[in-house]
Amino acid sequence: MQLPAIKDDGDGSLPDQVRPFFAHYTTLVRTAVMLLQLPQLNTLMRRFEAIEEEFMPGGPPMSPVYDSYHTVHVVCDDALGAAAETPASIIARLTAGDPTRAAFHALASAMHASHLDLYEALRAEGTSATLEHVRNGTRIDVLLSGPFLRTGDLLLGRVLPFSGALYMIESPYLLRAGRKTWLEYFARVEERFAARARASGNAASTPSASVKPKQKKGKGAKPKRKSKPGSANASSTKFSPLDRHLKFGDTWRFWLDFIMDAYSGERNGIVYLSGVPDRPETLPQHEDFDGQAADGEALQGLPEEKRPLAALRMALDRLGHELGYFDMAHDTWLRAAQEFDIDPKLTENEAPLFFAYTVFGQRDEERLSVLDHHCRNEIPAEQRAEAEAIQRGWFSLFQVERVELDRALIVKDTLRRKKLEISERLATRSVGVGDVLAGWVTVDAHGTYRLEGALILVPHWHAAELIAESLDMRDELGSVFRELSATQRLGLLPLATIATARVFQAQAPDLVNTSGHELLSSQGRFTVRDVQSVRRTLRQHFDALDNENGDEDEYDWLSPDDVLLAHLQLRGDTLLVSTNSQERLAQVKKRLLELCGEELQARLDSYEGARATPAREFHDPQGPIELPDEAKEAIAQQLTGRVMAMLDQPIEMFRGKTLRQLARGKRSRADAINWLREQERLFRSNPQLDRLDMRPIWAELGLEYQGLESDDSR
Repeated sequence: MQLPAIKDDGDGSLPDQVRPFFAHYTTLVRTAVMLLQLPQLNTLMRRFEAIEEEFMPGGPPMSPVYDSYHTVHVVCDDALGAAAETPASIIARLTAGDPTRAAFHALASAMHASHLDLYEALRAEGTSATLEHVRNGTRIDVLLSGPFLRTGDLLLGRVLPFSGALYMIESPYLLRAGRKTWLEYFARVEERFAARARASGNAASTPSASVKPKQKKGKGAKPKRKSKPGSANASSTKFSPLDRHLKFGDTWRFWLDFIMDAYSGERNGIVYLSGVPDRPETLPQHEDFDGQAADGEALQGLPEEKRPLAALRMALDRLGHELGYFDMAHDTWLRAAQEFDIDPKLTENEAPLFFAYTVFGQRDEERLSVLDHHCRNEIPAEQRAEAEAIQRGWFSLFQVERVELDRALIVKDTLRRKKLEISERLATRSVGVGDVLAGWVTVDAHGTYRLEGALILVPHWHAAELIAESLDMRDELGSVFRELSATQRLGLLPLATIATARVFQAQAPDLVNTSGHELLSSQGRFTVRDVQSVRRTLRQHFDALDNENGDEDEYDWLSPDDVLLAHLQLRGDTLLVSTNSQERLAQVKKRLLELCGEELQARLDSYEGARATPAREFHDPQGPIELPDEAKEAIAQQLTGRVMAMLDQPIEMFRGKTLRQLARGKRSRADAINWLREQERLFRSNPQLDRLDMRPIWAELGLEYQGLESDDSR
């Protein structure tokens, strides 16, 4: 069998440190798919197809099973025979002893030996993290394919070694049940295996008690064959009972079923799982779910019903493909992309709205949507209630007029000229007054409005343009599709809305530094092998700063005309480099490696984008001037004093009421809270105001602090 060449043809957005690993990983996956075509692996191919049909991998909103988990499951967690052969173990054996494929062989062996495990994120910074392996307490540093972890997350994930580093390329599953609950589950699993061993007469013994007596050499004794270097068979990997359970489960579909049954929400596409596998009453999608978490506490954020919306979406996805709706929607989108001259590849935020258009808005010759077809069938009552709530709703552009934090959004439906109160919690902390939410609103049997979830957020500085364009498109559809109702015609707008919003976004002003590079907060990290040597080099080639902290050295890299190009911090055995563009980060890293050579080892870079900025705001193209802490403190105090002085001044947008009056009113208190949050968001966009503390202003108004820093705890 001819193995494919290893080449870096993966996602260009991946961090540089991940790309060599990802090149080998994608090559291994392609090779595994080739192996599945062999007659000997026909069983695995059938299971592969069964997973695609039943579990519909792809991640939320269609399925909680990630594509990445599906892929790795087939490559190394779906085994055949008593030797537990997997495509990964076969590839490892095929490449054994080939020095040109040593790294590929090592990765295939590692994939076969890998399994899901329980970790807690002790530190998460962009695409790197420090994890604690909960079962044994060890700590490891891992590189990630995306910024999907937060400090404190408890997760089921897979860690793979490659070329001296550890990687988590597969999206993890976040866990709602605690460490104690999961460790108790593991103890039950181990006891179950031990009971089976005792029942079969093969009780586990210590290694010292199981040493076989030496075989005497004699005439009839067969000589032992010397093993060839690199001839180890990956399929001979010895798994402990619990490791074997975490890898293979009780059946080939064990962990897939658990993911489906335990799904309880998501965070930016990363799935939350509730409960533990052997307690079906703790699994929100299981028929035996009793509404309680595995540790007896009520599940936060879950309604009493068993999340029928996820099941509805999966059913609509399957039916939409069967009836050809997705093909029709794809063709329509390609025509729209060509007309608007935009890239037809949908972004992560646009894809859910495309899905919603396909199954809710698009109609066939009988004027039926996928949802209409589905509701003609016999479906569970909870699922039907969700479907009818969507049918009572409609697509529109909802402009935010008031934010009642953690409770509701007061919006204007700009295409139907009416005001709504939308019951909402999460979105109240991510939108501001004037922003537009383009998506579906649903109406339940009690008349409560909710956001369907497939939305795109349009910032307020583009709102007027998008609304005007959408009104024109609405009127044009009305003249062409007279046979459809008004709400049915609105359901045809999403693809044009996505395209129009994309055009406006592309017209946003580009913010650049003095070198003409796009402004992007960028950080690089190095591990320092010889601290004293690196310190001497930094002092010789960069401008050292006075620093009262004896444990930390700071340096600036200045251009010949004294423009700050980068800031360097030497903390113990770590060198942190900060600058304002990807290009400058690459330049300073190159210079450091040239100056320090092998004394530095590059680690993962991280980038942090800012919220889009309205064109009317002024920005200095040279970037902010670095100020000493004393100056920042003085500016922060001055601004706090100015805001304090405004508390009793009338504000035109609130019909002449003062902030103090707003804060006292039961109904208007939400306006005061939102105004303070928007001010804090505006101040935080300036790095010179990082010392600003808004809490005294909240206290002066008699309000509990609910500013931006409170978002992280929700």
